[in-house]
Amino acid sequence: MIKAIGNHRVTFEQLSHVTPERRSTNSYTVVSHKDIAVWLKEVGRTMLKGYEFTGEQYILSRYGKRMFGVHSYHSDIINNFRLDLAIGFRNSYDKQIGVSILAGGIVMAGHNPIFFGRTKKSQKHSPHAWRGVNRLARMTMLKGERKFDKILSDARQMRDISLSNVQAYETLGILAGHGCLSPRQFEQARKMWKEPAYREFVPHNLWSLYNNCTEALKTTSVERRIDRHCRLHKCIEFYHLGYVQKIYA
Repeated sequence: MIKAIGNHRVTFEQLSHVTPERRSTNSYTVVSHKDIAVWLKEVGRTMLKGYEFTGEQYILSRYGKRMFGVHSYHSDIINNFRLDLAIGFRNSYDKQIGVSILAGGIVMAGHNPIFFGRTKKSQKHSPHAWRGVNRLARMTMLKGERKFDKILSDARQMRDISLSNVQAYETLGILAGHGCLSPRQFEQARKMWKEPAYREFVPHNLWSLYNNCTEALKTTSVERRIDRHCRLHKCIEFYHLGYVQKIYA
């Protein structure tokens, strides 16, 4: 069992050794971190035609009881953003969060995931949990390419929006005010705006600022990570990309 209570990055092999302490009962079904990762790889292999599996990330917290993972897939479609399709997912052994699966993108520079939408739909660890996980996985894969195209479209718009320092700081303040960034993450994103961690994000535009924020979100707890990414994207859409939608609390 992983001894760290905070976020702890692990390999797939290490993930395989993290086993739940509780067993399945009449009302609770254990869904292992490893089994979800393996199953999603298989579903992706059969459903994501034209995409090649290129990488995996796994983060554990709460002594291994909670897990966040990302699988990345590359397409031959050339884009100028060095983006791959991403399938993000989370799970727990402590009954605190169900299984959530969401499609998005991942920036190859920094391996920053991008997710948008809502994550209200999750599969509880009920007696028929695996049936629900299978349905959720297949539904996510079906929508994956459409979501990826949307992220590419948003990235193009963000790259074309130049920001002054004042505009960038104002945007960071708005994001912090809406709970997209913690105070520490706000400061980290601000520093990266001044001194970019990757050369791809040197231009002072909205795309660079967005990636500074997703880099800062790597310190978010496992159970909140997908939700915070979705909240970030919705705020950027609302304030900069002209999407007139309610920013949910």
